[in-house]
Amino acid sequence: KDAILEMEQVMIRALGFNLSVPYSLHFLRRFSKAAGSEYRTHTLCKYLIELCLIDAKMLEYLPSEIAAASVYIARAMMNKEPYWTSTLEHYSGYNDSDLMGCISDLNGLLHKSSVSNLQAIRKKYSQPKYGKVAMIPMLEFN
Repeated sequence: KDAILEMEQVMIRALGFNLSVPYSLHFLRRFSKAAGSEYRTHTLCKYLIELCLIDAKMLEYLPSEIAAASVYIARAMMNKEPYWTSTLEHYSGYNDSDLMGCISDLNGLLHKSSVSNLQAIRKKYSQPKYGKVAMIPMLEFN
């Protein structure tokens, strides 16, 4: 038992006590930069990611997939063509066909958010401080 505890201490020291788990916003920073996203598009991505926090279905996707799907949807909602670029593919490791399941589920979640009883996130992102991104017209694709 002492040997195990000692080895755990060695490993934790080697990691510099950095035991955090990556989450979607970590990946979003990188992907937004790769996409050249301005404030409003980046904020729309953050809105989409926050919507995922209240739906257990989104747990089936990796945080990096959710971040990448949010960039795709935000670019589509903001009419930034192409929605997915070779640069985004390079930095994310995903091509657009890899993301279609997550994109579809996230877009469905966005549509449900307008009629949900849980309105705190939508209200937050409807404020001018957040560029009123929750009020941007939603996509109608599958």
